Amino acid sequence: NRAPYFDANLCVRIIGALLKQLSEKLDAVRLRAGMCLERLLAGEEVRVPFVPSRSLLLEALGLCPTTGPAGSDEFSSTNWANPADTFPLVMKAVNVEEFFEDVLSGMIISVGGLTESVAKSSSSALLEWTNGLKRAGQKQTVARMANVFLGLFERHRRDGRVLGPLLKTLDLLLSHGCLDDLLLDTNSQFSELLLLKLQSEAGGCVDVRRLLSAISVLLGLLHQLQSEEFKLQVLHCVMTFLAHRFPRVRRAAAENFYIKLAEDRPAVSSNPVVAEEVSNLLLESVWEGDLDSFLSAGSGSGSGVREVRNRIADLLGVRLSDRERRPPPKAKRRDNLGDEFASYASLVGEAGR
Repeated sequence: NRAPYFDANLCVRIIGALLKQLSEKLDAVRLRAGMCLERLLAGEEVRVPFVPSRSLLLEALGLCPTTGPAGSDEFSSTNWANPADTFPLVMKAVNVEEFFEDVLSGMIISVGGLTESVAKSSSSALLEWTNGLKRAGQKQTVARMANVFLGLFERHRRDGRVLGPLLKTLDLLLSHGCLDDLLLDTNSQFSELLLLKLQSEAGGCVDVRRLLSAISVLLGLLHQLQSEEFKLQVLHCVMTFLAHRFPRVRRAAAENFYIKLAEDRPAVSSNPVVAEEVSNLLLESVWEGDLDSFLSAGSGSGSGVREVRNRIADLLGVRLSDRERRPPPKAKRRDNLGDEFASYASLVGEAGR
């Protein structure tokens, strides 16, 4: 009556973990994972039981045996360390239902990787697969992929190792129109849920790279066929970035917002006069200047950054609370500190005792 040491559930977990490693960004890890999968799935010594959709998985990974010169069965070994060879095969394995999430989770890490060859090959393979889904009208699979993305946000809160690549992946898919059908589906809550995740992750985040990626994803949610209510929610979040405490984030938000207006004005405003005035404010203002001081030079409007942001919000019909429109109260200075710790020198002296 004892539980078996190896069952179908454990098999799926092991194969899934290896497929995830096969999808990730490190060449050495992919190489080792690929070799392990070759032994487990196509090895002649031991036939591993309980592998779901074994024939489909073997075909996807190019491990189907072929007749060799001596009449023996063999398969052509793939250089799993080569991203150009590996990622197209891995994206075929994603069609095996049991390993859908494992493969996508690994591909996200590769798409957001810093190595150019890995990012380029993984992005190309992912785009080819998602465009194929779009052409075939497989909206359910696209929705399932979106749920994987939302699940990663939930499980990896504040985890830059996962969320950074995830945001880059979302930006890639949104910029290529791969998620348009999902964004415009009135029965889907993906847009609203993703916006909530972006707001949650951006609040209190000090990782500038992650914030810049979040801005790109946020602007990618703007679509001219979406409801005005949702557009205003997205624009409200954009206004928050335009008055962010980090100058680099403010500048990036302004630049990307300006580009969005230039490329897809109806997605932001149906009024061309308003759009032009907003574009001028975005272009002429010094977004890296002091947030709440009035600038006498270098700014086309002569106003502080927050004041310019408020004018943009008013033009677009975005409601900002009184608290958002005003500078935050300055923190009170702590007086009457003890002489013992009144200076850096005394602190160093205390540490040396």
